[in-house]
Amino acid sequence: MSGGIKGSWNKVVNNIREISRRAKVSIGIVVTCFLRATTGWEA
Repeated sequence: MSGGIKGSWNKVVNNIREISRRAKVSIGIVVTCFLRATTGWEA
């Protein structure tokens, strides 16, 4: 995966972390919007 390039494995790991962080934020936004729409809940 890293192709033998020094430091590239860290880049792969950091990219995975960033994708995970963004996915969590997106899921949180969807859940918040859903709760507001269905129950009138305010964060």
